[in-house]
Amino acid sequence: MSGGPVKEDDMWKFLSECGLLEENDYAGRKSFISATTKQMYLLHTKVGDGELARNVFEWGKRATEEVPKIFLLNKMAEALDKTPDHWYEQYKEATEGT
Repeated sequence: MSGGPVKEDDMWKFLSECGLLEENDYAGRKSFISATTKQMYLLHTKVGDGELARNVFEWGKRATEEVPKIFLLNKMAEALDKTPDHWYEQYKEATEGT
């Protein structure tokens, strides 16, 4: 919910900390990327060439159009036993104009 691209390492760390994907589950990573990009919830791009190439992730078209940010924030808060305003910047962005 940062509004910008997320580095690959940060994506895996986040998913692992949330209990959604094991840290070293490379088959799970491939499956996750494949499923969410095909469904247009995630945009996955490779930046650079050779050994310096990195994967970055952004919200896909369906995620930005169909899933309210406050819904995602509430789900994350519930999963991590926090209140949505624990993430102040994201909470502010998700509730602007409501």
